[in-house]
Amino acid sequence: MGSKVTIYICKLIQLTYGLKKLSAVYLNNLATVLELQNNVDDALRHANQALQIVNRIYGPNHPITARVYINLAKILADQRDFKKAEDYGEEAAAIDKSTYGPISIFLAKDDYVLSLIFCTENRKSEALRYASEAFYIFRQNYGLRAKRTLDAGKLMELLRKNKV
Repeated sequence: MGSKVTIYICKLIQLTYGLKKLSAVYLNNLATVLELQNNVDDALRHANQALQIVNRIYGPNHPITARVYINLAKILADQRDFKKAEDYGEEAAAIDKSTYGPISIFLAKDDYVLSLIFCTENRKSEALRYASEAFYIFRQNYGLRAKRTLDAGKLMELLRKNKV
């Protein structure tokens, strides 16, 4: 039953949005799964393919493009290409801030990813700034007891105590 529903939804999306849009979403989601499985090279290849498609369809300043940018930021950070990761992360944050405003959940997620990238680079003041912004936005949207809020708060605390 579940697979028939999934196939129906995919066909509906394909008819509504077109094959290329569906392909971009699929490739970006596949890249996320591959990154979680530590298959970083394939993840990067699929994310770059998704980026090419979304840039053609939506352009470089669209929220869907921002999702691919932040995904690329995570993958590139795994490959220790921090400069590119930082650039993609900041681009995603700029798009989400201009699209959704300064207390958007999407912006908070971007900020949290950037804080982790800066932590890995041992750039603690930048990491703390992004973690603080993420915490504030998550708290505004989810409340103090939400997992994302708690995670950002814990990261802030560790950065302040110089334990990261």
